[in-house]
Amino acid sequence: MAIQSSTDFDFDDIFYQDNELNLSIGHADYEIYPKEIIEFMTDIMQNGNTSLHQYTNNDGLPRLKSILQKIYTYLLGEHVQIVDKNIQITMASSAAIYCSLKALVNSGDHVIIIDPSYPFYARIVENIGGVAKHYPMTYDPIDNKWILDVMELEQLFSPMTKAIIINTPHNPTGRVITESELLSIANLCRKYNVIAICDEVYEWLVYEPKKHFKFASIPGMFDRSVTIGSLSKWFHVTGWRLGWALTGNSKLMADIYLNHMCMVITSSTPIQEATARMLELEYTKLIATGSDGVCMSGSPAIDDSQRSMYWTKTCRQLQAKRDQLANILQDFGLKPLTTDAGYYIVADCLDLCRRLDLSDYVVGAGSGSGGQQQSSIKPYTMVLAFIRWLSSHVPVLSMHSVESNRCTNTGRLAPFYIRDILCKDCSRIPIRPVGLRCCRSGIWCDTCAQTGTTSEPIPCLCYVETVPKLPPTADTVDPKIKRILDTAV
Repeated sequence: MAIQSSTDFDFDDIFYQDNELNLSIGHADYEIYPKEIIEFMTDIMQNGNTSLHQYTNNDGLPRLKSILQKIYTYLLGEHVQIVDKNIQITMASSAAIYCSLKALVNSGDHVIIIDPSYPFYARIVENIGGVAKHYPMTYDPIDNKWILDVMELEQLFSPMTKAIIINTPHNPTGRVITESELLSIANLCRKYNVIAICDEVYEWLVYEPKKHFKFASIPGMFDRSVTIGSLSKWFHVTGWRLGWALTGNSKLMADIYLNHMCMVITSSTPIQEATARMLELEYTKLIATGSDGVCMSGSPAIDDSQRSMYWTKTCRQLQAKRDQLANILQDFGLKPLTTDAGYYIVADCLDLCRRLDLSDYVVGAGSGSGGQQQSSIKPYTMVLAFIRWLSSHVPVLSMHSVESNRCTNTGRLAPFYIRDILCKDCSRIPIRPVGLRCCRSGIWCDTCAQTGTTSEPIPCLCYVETVPKLPPTADTVDPKIKRILDTAV
């Protein structure tokens, strides 16, 4: 089945070619990964046994499956009996999701997706012939949280429903689905005989004071769920492409195994070996520290140099980066929304869009007064126009819109959202600190001139160093960006 084209891939192509600071996709631009995993891989390459450079078992390297079995037994609880056959190692977590859905969904079957969502969910469902049913969360600015109404969610369940994708911690909102919400969803899975695909790749990036709760730990749900894990998000080596699927459902696992074997036969042996060694190192800290990653007082298991897990240290580092990037976005005129976990911040760009004349950046618009009237521009098109403006004038601050702005037609999902990645070197964003008064010179400063008479320092577009003094025309937009965005209606 043909898959509808998306601007996501095209944006990536532009960003990589131009070497911009890419805030749109989930990988770091500095050495966030643990040095130990690089040392393990170096040792494998230089001193590893010959077998580590050959095929391993189709379901995964035994050493890796063994340590994952220990870790998940610890995380899920002793009441969940995990054996070797419950784990399938895959070529990245996306392959685990694909193989799991392909094992469950026939043509016309429904899969529930909670929006805004990771765009590949819907594409996978469409690719295997299923029908994606979208439930849109809404953001409550008063309580500063995304609302998930389980009673409304139930309205999407039907005899045609085969699966629900539960992404917690959630991409892109950073929402952590609560234990009570997961218990309610578990009841729906029992009631409608539905399997939960639990994408939990961000489970080690939950910011204090929130806590992650694992769906498979609910009694009866280990057999009615597939838990997805990812090397990319656990240790931040996104180019290594390794993931895994965990389920107590033997029939489902057999189909996942067959689907993956037909795709790639098996995953990279040396990458699995390096991952296994890194997980063994973290596991010794995990059992010594408890779930919060801080070593218990007097524990003899590890020395002072290891008194905090890599997962814990990285989470605290990214929590600080979250706050830093939120301040930068807010100073720029955006409204960052609360994020409790993961890589991303979602920001509302409506107010800034209203301050800018984006008519020259709308598909099919001419320059100047010949452009489309901004009041008549549809919300998703407005966001794309804003991205076009942003990519043209602030090339190091490149962002893309939340996918569900386009696919949700309920009117409940606020449409003016963009998504930014946390794990970047924010010092590369060339925005001077707020504190400059509006200089009221040039077209962009005129946009906010009505506030320029205030005595308080105000954010002004003129403190972005790369903004030109004259309004751009369609001819001055980077032709690659124009070509890509002109197809994204």
